[in-house]
Amino acid sequence: MADIHVPLCSIVAFDPTSMCYRVCGSCEQVLPPESSSHGQNVHPCERCRWRPRNPGLPATKHLYKLLMSIVTDKCAMVVVVFDRAARKLFGCPADDFLRFLSQNVSAVEMASKVLEGEMLSLVLRPPKGGYGQHLRAVSIVPLSSSFQPIMAILPQLYASGRF
Repeated sequence: MADIHVPLCSIVAFDPTSMCYRVCGSCEQVLPPESSSHGQNVHPCERCRWRPRNPGLPATKHLYKLLMSIVTDKCAMVVVVFDRAARKLFGCPADDFLRFLSQNVSAVEMASKVLEGEMLSLVLRPPKGGYGQHLRAVSIVPLSSSFQPIMAILPQLYASGRF
């Protein structure tokens, strides 16, 4: 199935319960949640455990995976937005947002409110290999000339006390 171009849609909301997932810092293999990680001196990735590690790379990192509800002129649907496309909305890597979230526990809800109603142009693609139930947003273009990524807005809102 070919890519689907959605020239105009609006964000209704996104699911705050599953925004990120953890991967190996070297090969980006999906890893189990941190609570089930191995000992501190053991590399958590089976694939990279015996490879020499680049000291400049973290052992693990997080990538975005958002379930986002959108509405077009014809329908409403849920799409999944992975890291590359989600960074356009957030303006930073997932680890940076998670650090901000650890200091501002309501940041996810605030991010959802900031994005609500944002007008976008999307390119959607069916899930790879038939896995998954939602179309994937592979390209996101904000349509508002005044669009700012979430991490440009949230620190200002928290600093001013408007949340």
